[in-house]
Amino acid sequence: MSGAGSSVISSRLGAPRSDGLSVPQTARTRPKAANTAIVKAGTLLFLLNDDAELIVAKSSRSGFEPVARYAVATSATWAQPAISGNRVFVKDVSSITLWTLE
Repeated sequence: MSGAGSSVISSRLGAPRSDGLSVPQTARTRPKAANTAIVKAGTLLFLLNDDAELIVAKSSRSGFEPVARYAVATSATWAQPAISGNRVFVKDVSSITLWTLE
């Protein structure tokens, strides 16, 4: 989904050291998901973690509340989900899958 109302946020955090600097994280120290793509559709947020977990949340001016979590792929996901009506398209390493919301 592109245009107004959609955005992608990616970040990588380093583990803090005693001298206040950070060090790169390894697979052993990094959180389960290192990046998340966020798409807003109406009052819903679709957060797709790179570990293939899709979180659907209600958003408001005061924050957001997760309402559902789905495992949407068996490999890493790197692109933001594309939303069209009640359909969500998810791209993983080797395929694109279509999920229908009811």
